[in-house]
This record gives sequence, structure tokens and C-alpha cells, in this order.
Amino acid sequence: MVLATRCPNCHTVFRVVADQLKLRNGLVRCGTCQHVFDGRSELCAPPEAMTDAPAPPAIAPTPTPGIKGPRASIYDAIVADDEPRFTTLPGTPPNLDAAALLRQEDKTRGGGFPSAPSARAVDPADAPPWLRNSARPRKAALWTLAIAALTLSALLQLVWWQRDALAAQWPPLRAPLMQLCRIAGCRIAPVRQLSGLSIESTNLASEGDDSDAQDQHLLVLTLFLRNTSDHAIAYPALELTLTDASGAPVVRRDIQVTDYLSDSDIAAGLAARSEHPIRLRLSAQSTTAANYHVVAFYP
Repeated sequence: MVLATRCPNCHTVFRVVADQLKLRNGLVRCGTCQHVFDGRSELCAPPEAMTDAPAPPAIAPTPTPGIKGPRASIYDAIVADDEPRFTTLPGTPPNLDAAALLRQEDKTRGGGFPSAPSARAVDPADAPPWLRNSARPRKAALWTLAIAALTLSALLQLVWWQRDALAAQWPPLRAPLMQLCRIAGCRIAPVRQLSGLSIESTNLASEGDDSDAQDQHLLVLTLFLRNTSDHAIAYPALELTLTDASGAPVVRRDIQVTDYLSDSDIAAGLAARSEHPIRLRLSAQSTTAANYHVVAFYP
């Protein structure tokens, strides 16, 4: 059986075989205008005058001036002998069912047509976008959008969680982060960083003979809290531990930030490369403490 397909661009009809259409998912290239199209969707019945094995097309004569008739195409004059072509004749049957034609055995193999068809199979990558499989690009676009949304969500969560550190380490970000916090109802606080703090010049001494009660006496704790980093750090809480001669703890007391600072100083934090003196009067029970140590921590 003779199969033929019509180029939708130049309307030239070519002889094709079933195996050729199955290759590359039916995509073929027109040998006349080089247009890529789906040969299965353009299958048609070959013209009756060409169903028998025709001779290779000859060069069309040059039209004589003054004779009215259909204009000859330049392709009619340069069709190669190894590129057979059917000329669409009046009354050509319409496009046939591609599936029905492909199910029938190709009985023209080895017939009178030249072996090299002009409508050849092409790589789908060379096909026009409208002929390619559109499902894959749509799925790829959806996956891209999903990945982008998840990445943006993760970045926003990281910024929210590390907003204090970002504002401290990158000062230009402080203003936009504060604006975002005004909208979200949060605040930018000094970063908590114990590695940038050091306690220096500590001293603990009794204050005279004054006492609040017979079993209590007053202690004065003085120290310098130093910030060794390049950005502001939140003030820490302090832990004072009194130990006996063997080093065992006798008394332990936690000193909160509010015990030695005002609210405005707490909000500003300890400035970069600065130090803050602390002096506290503490009441403690009479003990046989021989030593002490002070540790900074964040509650």
C-alpha cells in the first residue's frame, strides 16, 4: 500500500513508509521547503496518477511569457532525481486516518519509488516547539516553581531565626530588618555571644562590719565586663559561686541582667570593643568561704 503525507507549509505530497513514520515519533522534514511536521497527522491518499511507480520527476519547462496559468514554483525546476514528489491534483482525497493507514502493511517497499524519500525523519529536538511534548516542560516548570518556593521559605526562616546575628554582623541589614520586625511584631535584640565576652578584674570583699542580721553580712562584687567582638553583644547574666578551701561550692547565686542594668542599657547591648564596670552589693549568710568564681551565661 502506498502511504503519502502532505507538507502543511508548501502542500507538497511525498511518499512515506510506515517504518519511517514510526521513527522519531512521526516527525519528518519536507525535502522541498525543509519544514518539520508530524507526518502521521498529515497522511493523505496519494494522487491516483502517481499510485503506480512513476519515473523520477523531470525538470519542469520554463513558463513561456504571455501564457496565463498557474505560476511555476522555483522548487518545480530544481527537484533532485532522488527526491520524489507528488503534485497535488484537483480532487485529491482529504487527509486519511493516520492510525488506519499505519496499521496496514506497506506493500510498496522495494517498488518503483526511489529508495531515498525526501520527507525524512528528524530528531525531536529539531522540531518546532509546538510539535514537542509539552507535558515535560510544564512538569519541569512546576518543579522549578516548587523548588524556588521551598528555597525562599527556608531562607526566610533562616533570616527570622538569625535576625539578631545578621543585624549585628552586617549593619546595612539592620534598618530593613527593623522595618520587617515592625510589620511582623518582633524586635532586633543584641546578639547573644559568650565567646565575645570576658570577665576581668573581679573582686569580692566584705563591706565593713555592717550586717542586716546576726547570721548575714554584706558582700561587694566588682568586675569589668568586656566585649572583644566587632559588634554589640547582649549583656549576660552572672553566676557567683563561693567555695571552701577544698574547692567545693558553698553558696551559689545567679545575678540577672536587671540586677545591674536599666532597661535602656539592656536593649542597646554592650557596644563593640568596649567594657562595662559592674558593682553589686550582695547579702549572704556567714560562711567559711575561702574562694569564689564568676561565670557569665544566658538564661
